[in-house]
Amino acid sequence: MPDATSLPPADREVARVDGVFYGDTGGTGNGSGMPVVLLHGFLFDQSMWRAQVAALSARGHRVITVDLPGFGASAVPEEPATMSTYSTAVAAIIDQLALPPVALVGYSMGGQVTLDTYAARPDLVARVVLVDTVAHTDLPEVAQGRRDLAARLEREGVRQYAEEFLPQLLRLDGASAATVSHARTMMHAADPVGAARALRARADRPDYGPVLDACPFPVLIVVGEHDPFDQGRFGAGMAERAPYGTLEVVAGVGHTPPLEAPDVFTGLLARFLGN
Repeated sequence: MPDATSLPPADREVARVDGVFYGDTGGTGNGSGMPVVLLHGFLFDQSMWRAQVAALSARGHRVITVDLPGFGASAVPEEPATMSTYSTAVAAIIDQLALPPVALVGYSMGGQVTLDTYAARPDLVARVVLVDTVAHTDLPEVAQGRRDLAARLEREGVRQYAEEFLPQLLRLDGASAATVSHARTMMHAADPVGAARALRARADRPDYGPVLDACPFPVLIVVGEHDPFDQGRFGAGMAERAPYGTLEVVAGVGHTPPLEAPDVFTGLLARFLGN
């Protein structure tokens, strides 16, 4: 189990459901905004959303951040994990808090958890935001690459891979030193077993394209202009598939707009949520 460095500041409630930790701003907002649930990406934790938590709670939203199973302070899931392992954990937190339908915001792996959550429990979700993620299944060679990486992380740990992965997550020539340090800290703290189980779950994930096709409410797709994984087309394709989809491209950043351009990203999110 990693230490609790990812846990929210003391001015937010910290709780857990079935070993999954989350932070909750509770009544710190004025109550006028839709509740927002923020889901982090692979090797990250809920602390990636610090800027968004502060800004959205100031705008009246109740904001919940989750350490997905196996990341941050949350317990590593049993093997084999599937995408429903993660989406069930998210749904359990929303149910525990008795929230009205939420805006579910997912970055990278968290975007796939978002789509899985909505597919399983549409009653919990009123808006979806997908950040630098994909809805399609992996090609066979990509899926095998995830499985091979899972085995490597179990053998070697995460630190060396984190250094290789970091330039794919951030534009290092544009990101601030504090942003790079924060990303590195999250990744170095990741549990290799939890990371490996997430990789295998993602390798076997279903196609979420049909989920987008049938989505009856607004969906915001956000991609970084220089995201090496998006290739300038996957986000656009998802926005076209969703009946009420909108694409926003954040200029000058890579795979991680919430960290690289927090003010721009949060502004897009606030406008999408209606404030």
